Amino acid sequence: MGYDELLVYTGKLLVDAHQMDPDSKFRSYTLFSTMDIESASGLGEMPNIRAAYKYEKEFPDGPFIEETLSIIAEFNKDLYMVLRDDLDDYKYDCFRPYINGSPRLTQMSQAQRKAMSYYAKVLTINPTNARARESLEEVNNDTIKSWSFCAD
Repeated sequence: MGYDELLVYTGKLLVDAHQMDPDSKFRSYTLFSTMDIESASGLGEMPNIRAAYKYEKEFPDGPFIEETLSIIAEFNKDLYMVLRDDLDDYKYDCFRPYINGSPRLTQMSQAQRKAMSYYAKVLTINPTNARARESLEEVNNDTIKSWSFCAD
């Protein structure tokens, strides 16, 4: 049971299948499970961003590529907001491993460009993805406020 007692699929079957045989003929499905993007509660947690980039590289036309590109876009969008808003709270703590010693404005611009680039990739695959279109516009015009990861 998930949030509000709704029945939800947690991805456990794909996780188990990947653990049993990470190199199976179904790897393009099971590798997606290594991103760890949802808990049993259904609340967004920090994704395994390395696994997302690995999936993109290994399966650029894979069955979960749109979802993967969205995860990468949203991760960079959240990183951009942490840097833009100069946060010093639990959100910053979540993103601390991805913040380096270079100037904050440089990192912020990089995260903004990456987010926009990945939202554009999502829209190339699925031009009807309204969430990606809206987020791309909001990141571009610096009005984005919605968080994807690091649930409260």
